[in-house]
Amino acid sequence: MNSRIPGFGRLSPPERAAMLEERLGLPQGTLLQDLVGAQPDLSVLDRRSEGVVGALVLPLSVAPNFRVNGEDAFAPLVTEEPSVVAAASRGALLLREGPGILAEVPPRRVAGQVQLRGVPRGEVGAARQRVEAARDELAMAARAAHPSWSSDGGDLVALRAYEAGVDLVVLLVIDPGRAMGANLVTDLCERLAPRLEALSGGSAGLRIVTNAVEGPPVRASGSLEVRRLHRDPLRAEAIARGIEAASRLADTDPLRAVTHNKGIFNGIDAILLACGQDVRAVEAAGHAFAVREGRYGPLSRWRVDGDRLCGTLEVPICVGTVGGAIEGRPATRAAFRILGIETSRDPVRLSAVTAACGLAQNLAALTALAGDGLLSGHLRLHAGNLATALGASLAEVDRVASRLRDEGGPVDRARVVRLLASVRRERDSI
Repeated sequence: MNSRIPGFGRLSPPERAAMLEERLGLPQGTLLQDLVGAQPDLSVLDRRSEGVVGALVLPLSVAPNFRVNGEDAFAPLVTEEPSVVAAASRGALLLREGPGILAEVPPRRVAGQVQLRGVPRGEVGAARQRVEAARDELAMAARAAHPSWSSDGGDLVALRAYEAGVDLVVLLVIDPGRAMGANLVTDLCERLAPRLEALSGGSAGLRIVTNAVEGPPVRASGSLEVRRLHRDPLRAEAIARGIEAASRLADTDPLRAVTHNKGIFNGIDAILLACGQDVRAVEAAGHAFAVREGRYGPLSRWRVDGDRLCGTLEVPICVGTVGGAIEGRPATRAAFRILGIETSRDPVRLSAVTAACGLAQNLAALTALAGDGLLSGHLRLHAGNLATALGASLAEVDRVASRLRDEGGPVDRARVVRLLASVRRERDSI
């Protein structure tokens, strides 16, 4: 399978779906069938949420050009910012050579906390020892409570107790199998709380998942020849040095690091939304990881090494590919087909492509910042949305976009307003 499709953005949506089906080896019409079936049904949505009155529909796009761990991939993205899709595609193309982006996905772990209040102060040490010594007993109880999870590879893999203020907290760390694991570990915290009370002599308070991810983060790395950043070798070298300088600024300035990481999450969030994941949980874990050294810092770093620009991203990503929040959504099924995990439901593949998308997005954003600036290119892609917001018809949006491409130059809202007025004057004079 080859994810490199020049001119993909110039195709119509049905043509793009047909092209993806051909590249992915899917039966004709498979993707379109799921995507048409993803249209909002309020009776269904009313059972998924509370107080439902309507639906907010967002575009489901595909970014081509990805190669992750030597295998080509397409990234399904849900976002209404065209620049996010364009940046992911551009960054993936730059990092495509050789094996492409290398992604290391550690064993997935989800943790939950049981707060034990009122443990006698003089007995905290002994209570900790009793709790930790009961790990095998508690693991057996956890497996018995959820046999389907256990048969899917899930288990209680670690347990530790620690003091937090006046409380004793027990941390249950599980392998969630292919599930996200948040509801599962919360259920286990609640089920095991009575036994933990008996072991500790305390009274259970909070019994809930922590979205801080246990264990090492997902790591994505990639590099490219500096010369590929621009046709002019001197300009390419300047852009590479500018990317490194921007990365170093994020190392030392938390204000820059916040926006640096926001750009990374532009790509990560979009693919997580397409795949029915808990975006808020992944972002919370990512921002917590960004302050691991006592100050908010960047999740990625870029350095020039000889004639190459090298980047590394480290971010906790805990995803699931089975469960109630995922099953039964046609658009999510289509996203899994695009990723090639519809049958395997492989969370490792999803994690790897998600991290790769964050790294590609980051590279493209920094390349624009170090080159001609970010705003003009962003607004050029966003011009269609601006024209639509001004009441333009589809034909008028196309005419405005065509004028912008033909004329070049900087783009802002005032220019879109002027071009739209010009297009309408020309139409009325015919």
